[in-house]
Amino acid sequence: MDDLQTKIDMMNREIDALQVTVMAARKPWYKSPSVVISTLALLFSFGTTAVSFHRAVQDDVRSARTELRGILQRLTSLPRDNFELIRKYKDDVEGQSLGGYLNQEHSLLARQASEIVDRFPDKITSSEYFSVAVALMASADVEKVPIYLERALAQTSDPNVKVAILRNFGFYLLNTGQASEGRRRYEQALSIWGQYPNVTSYFKESTDALTEMYWAQTEFGVNNLEAAREHVRKAFQRVNSLPPGPMTSQLQGQVIHTQKIVEQGAPTDPLAAPRPPGG
Repeated sequence: MDDLQTKIDMMNREIDALQVTVMAARKPWYKSPSVVISTLALLFSFGTTAVSFHRAVQDDVRSARTELRGILQRLTSLPRDNFELIRKYKDDVEGQSLGGYLNQEHSLLARQASEIVDRFPDKITSSEYFSVAVALMASADVEKVPIYLERALAQTSDPNVKVAILRNFGFYLLNTGQASEGRRRYEQALSIWGQYPNVTSYFKESTDALTEMYWAQTEFGVNNLEAAREHVRKAFQRVNSLPPGPMTSQLQGQVIHTQKIVEQGAPTDPLAAPRPPGG
């Protein structure tokens, strides 16, 4: 009997142990310290990984933006260098050939800038999109120009910047055989002032005079001489409506220079050949 009782007691203890084990397995995971600790460690690992990734992306963006600014600064200086080179070696064919190296550098830098823009399209400002588009136009690499100009236009509310973008859009379209759309963009540049009722009359008229002048240059560049003369005439009308002063005289001189180019009938001087409009 004692042996039987001993066996029964042993079985009861084993059953109790099994019940404890089963009940422990049925406890919610959040009541198990080991599970909670493991879960927290995993979440912390995910968090640090996400933070590290975010920082790496931000560092990459900052580095790319810095590189882009450097490229754009160099692109801005290249036309001046080329201008000085042409003037310096005006009668020296071998000297003028050095300009080919500047053109190659310009094309290379414009493509590099475009690659950066395409890597971070949502981090690029309106002025950066605009600058890269102008650089590509100057390099005759125009595939992405309308995309960048549209993005630049969508991101700015500055009337001066908007007018500059529209002028360049008109230039691009007229020079790629899309005359009607190009002229529509120039018309837009002349008609945006309803959105900006607080601009001064002088700013509006002087800006429109420049738009007419650049439009004349563009029409001249695509051999629409009558249209070019008409826009020179309109540019003079606007300039003559301005009060006298140094800025008016400077603007008048620019229009007179454009008139002389148009009256030549062909851009014989390489410095007179139409380029993308200025800002």
